[in-house]
Amino acid sequence: KPLLSDITGSLESLLAAAADDTEAASGNRDAVQVMTVHQAKGLEFEVVFCAGFAHGLFPLEARPHPLLDAEDRDWLERFKVGFMPSWPSDPDGHLAEEARLAFVAMTRARGRLYVTYADTYLRQAGRSVFLEMAEPDGQTRDLTRTSARLQPSDVLLGREAEVLLASHPSALNEGTLARAEGLGLDVAFLTDPDSGEPFEPYGAGRNPESVRIDHFSPTTLNDYLKCPRLYWYNHHPGLVDEPRSVAMERGGFLHEVLQDFHEHEEEWRSLEAEQQRQWLEDALQRHLDGYLSRMEGVLDRKREEKQVRSLLGNYIRSITGMQFIRRLGTLAVEKRFRLQVDGAEVVGKIDRVNDVGDGEVEVVDYKTGSGKPMRFAYEMYFGPELHDVQLALYYLACKDGFDEEGKPLGFKPRFLSLWYPKDWVWGGMRQDIFSVGRPAGLKEYREKPLTEDDLQRSRSVVATAIERIKAGHFEPAPRELAGTCVTRFGSCPHAAVCPYGGAPPE
Repeated sequence: KPLLSDITGSLESLLAAAADDTEAASGNRDAVQVMTVHQAKGLEFEVVFCAGFAHGLFPLEARPHPLLDAEDRDWLERFKVGFMPSWPSDPDGHLAEEARLAFVAMTRARGRLYVTYADTYLRQAGRSVFLEMAEPDGQTRDLTRTSARLQPSDVLLGREAEVLLASHPSALNEGTLARAEGLGLDVAFLTDPDSGEPFEPYGAGRNPESVRIDHFSPTTLNDYLKCPRLYWYNHHPGLVDEPRSVAMERGGFLHEVLQDFHEHEEEWRSLEAEQQRQWLEDALQRHLDGYLSRMEGVLDRKREEKQVRSLLGNYIRSITGMQFIRRLGTLAVEKRFRLQVDGAEVVGKIDRVNDVGDGEVEVVDYKTGSGKPMRFAYEMYFGPELHDVQLALYYLACKDGFDEEGKPLGFKPRFLSLWYPKDWVWGGMRQDIFSVGRPAGLKEYREKPLTEDDLQRSRSVVATAIERIKAGHFEPAPRELAGTCVTRFGSCPHAAVCPYGGAPPE
């Protein structure tokens, strides 16, 4: 029999061909059968696998017609005699229909039913509400890519595991307690939290030992500044391979397109604005199909293409229009660097370096999300409570860093800029410009002059974070930032294993 690798064409195409709703399925074939829920109506099988029982997939979100706006749909429904709309007439009716399909899917099994879902499908997903409604009397098993190569001590301190187990007494059967005792856990504490040793998981002698790390990056250091324990979970034991969000995928794609575009800058820079736009369109087309092929469905691809075209449209309008500061051309794009900070190596990549004359440069960091007013951007990157060291590391790399060949970067930064193609404000693309030395004299909502204290503070924060990581200080100390357990702007992906839970451990 052929191996999967011998089959030509993508698995997606094979599944699409197998799941043809136009023909009824047969329940008598002695083979693994792949079919839609509609095809399975009236059939029964000994074992059934239902995949994708996840929020946003089953039930599928009700979507309006992709080509008609609300006014057109309303007119058709009211005035077209006998017209049967293909979109849901009301959310409750749509959900009821999805529930009926879920019932059909889950009742096709005579012997055993497996229902699967994932936490992410290019976006946050998780358990379907239909699973909660059905309350299946079965086992639940979490499967991860890393579980087979991790030891318990790679993931949790023993005392962390004890607290988690003690907080779920219903899970403590004889088998669990025997395994816990075999791992050296305090079984008396698990069965009676008032007994055993007090819970003191963090501090001298109770943290993981100091770790040897080859290099750091802006991303890893920012994680540490959010919460030291977040850094530990993300980057040291490899507990979770954090899935790339749609926003991260989009950011990587835009970097590819803009790198392609600016690498040909000498060929288009002297052309008219419309011709420059065509150069960007050509660069987009060279990468677009490969990027959109990673999207799940046709509507997802159309929506994503609209998003990236909007971002790039703002970008080209900005660079072909009036400039806030003098920009004579691009000196480097996606410039990799290596930097020594107090004996530790930091590696990274500068998005873009512009020539601003007089031997000085503007260092640019692209941002695909929405920006903030300048005073908030300053607090984030250079203020007394800074928690993002990206621009600070770019500045240090320009002055003291080396490229991949070991040559000094040798740039003299005058401006450190954040560019937000998503935001079109005050007649242009949002640009937060931090000036080093001579200011450009722009309005305060566009430019913030940095002092020597600002630059020294940012370097000190970087050095202190590296020192604490190398010394093994991973006590949970979440800040109110997106991605931690104490903020409403997204949650920590490790909340299930970290005993902090939004309050200091007792």
